[in-house]
Amino acid sequence: MKNKFITTFENFNEYINIEFEKMKSHKIGDIISNDILYKYIDALHDFDMDNDFIKNHIFKYSKFELCNLIIDDIDLDSVSKSLVNDYLDEYKKTNWYPPILYDKDEDVIIDGYHRANAIEKSGDKFILSWCGVSSTINPFYEYD
Repeated sequence: MKNKFITTFENFNEYINIEFEKMKSHKIGDIISNDILYKYIDALHDFDMDNDFIKNHIFKYSKFELCNLIIDDIDLDSVSKSLVNDYLDEYKKTNWYPPILYDKDEDVIIDGYHRANAIEKSGDKFILSWCGVSSTINPFYEYD
């Protein structure tokens, strides 16, 4: 079974809504709210994000900035090679991928391990990432 992202690009005109298109137009340095980022990440996945690691990290911050991170500075976990290859094939076709979600304060990928591995495999040195803005950490944030 293919990942929702791969299916999305195969059925690009049918599936991607206007909000997703807007997300693709962001430039490095742009800032978005956690609500917008949550909807965007949720649209990429076919699992329920309630009470999930990803949701907890998204709502740790109120704002996220689009950054260009050095891929070699990111700790990449071992992931499914077939899915990484699917992402790599789509990246080669479209020259675009959904930015990963990264927590600079904890130095961890929150969402996007497969994409990050695909970008590394492509030979690119940098990866687009939505990074939580440290000055916007929710003071009542509690990690589950």
